[in-house]
Amino acid sequence: MLQKTIRNFTFRRHYWRHVGFSELSELYASIMLRNLAMNLIGIFVPIYLYKLGYSLPTIFWFFVMFFAIRLASDLIAAIVIARYGPKHSFAISAVSLIAHLILLLSLPDLNWPLALVALPWAFSMSFYLIGLHVDFSKVKHKNHGGKELGFSIIFERLGHFIGPLVGGVIATVFDARYTIVIAIIILLASLVPLFLSPEPVRARQKLQFRGLPWRKNVKNYIAFSAYNFESAASIMLWPLLVGVVVFTEGTYAKLGILISASTVLTFFAIHYIGKLIDNRRSKILMRSSVIVNAGIHLLRPFALSNIGVTAVSLSNDPVTVGYRMPIMKAFYDATDHVPGQRIAFIASFEVVNSAAKLLLWLLLWLVALSLNPVDAMQWMYILVALVSLLILRMNFKGL
Repeated sequence: MLQKTIRNFTFRRHYWRHVGFSELSELYASIMLRNLAMNLIGIFVPIYLYKLGYSLPTIFWFFVMFFAIRLASDLIAAIVIARYGPKHSFAISAVSLIAHLILLLSLPDLNWPLALVALPWAFSMSFYLIGLHVDFSKVKHKNHGGKELGFSIIFERLGHFIGPLVGGVIATVFDARYTIVIAIIILLASLVPLFLSPEPVRARQKLQFRGLPWRKNVKNYIAFSAYNFESAASIMLWPLLVGVVVFTEGTYAKLGILISASTVLTFFAIHYIGKLIDNRRSKILMRSSVIVNAGIHLLRPFALSNIGVTAVSLSNDPVTVGYRMPIMKAFYDATDHVPGQRIAFIASFEVVNSAAKLLLWLLLWLVALSLNPVDAMQWMYILVALVSLLILRMNFKGL
């Protein structure tokens, strides 16, 4: 039913499509359900650990372990996807994420080692992200990928809108563990739309990194590292800082409402940005958005009040879409120019991305050993602002 609703909603906007739209509608449906499930609890994981009594340096180390594991799980996911296809990787991702949620659910009672809690989450994210990039890059339309990426992000953001709002209220009124149970149920439902059509890529491929255009993409690897360094600071670190310093009471509900409100503003920008991308205006949009976003990061250490947090959060989300969409569209276009090595090309960027996020949390952990952890989080945003300017070095042909 969900897939049919999505197809009816988007089909008239995909008038250029004659074949393959069923694969897109299935992907849209799965993206929305997956993000709904993950955002019921995902953005609250650092706060959940903090509320359980874990110190901030311990939480920083948890994410160091998480991204260290991802350096290996990204490669494992690529091997599995090459052999069995991206849709099978989504199933593995869902099962891994359910295992992670069960460990979180039982953490207060069984006191699992945090490395064990991080392990299935890392595998889940690797199998999901690489599978998603491979799947979308394969089924997108050559000349209208911007619009299709826009719809993909719209359905992703629907999950971002509903998940934090509902999850935050449930966690505040009842208990955070109720949201985990609901997330598990939705995750199982997210698998249904994907297996209504065959795999979009040839199975039993051999993963081959030799021959990738490494030298040609040096600037892109550097820029993608900065892109993900910034992303981790915006999506994962900021809610933790706000929850610890500003929203100390009713934390889950307040964070959920704020994130959902910023997502609503983003909806108005996405479709328009998609059209600009298809009309070859990506570079100026990307550059201006990166510069504005760097300015927003510089304000974060001084915006730790109810009004300041609200203003920064509401302005950040629409601005980041302004550069993330052109970059991802150009990235997906670039995968078409490495015939036979699409999966290896995507996996190479994911490994670099995991390394960048590992660096962010490792720096935080090291600084927090000698400084107040809250101060470390605040002043990290000065570095994030400077690093984010490296995104401007992106030189994909699609830009």
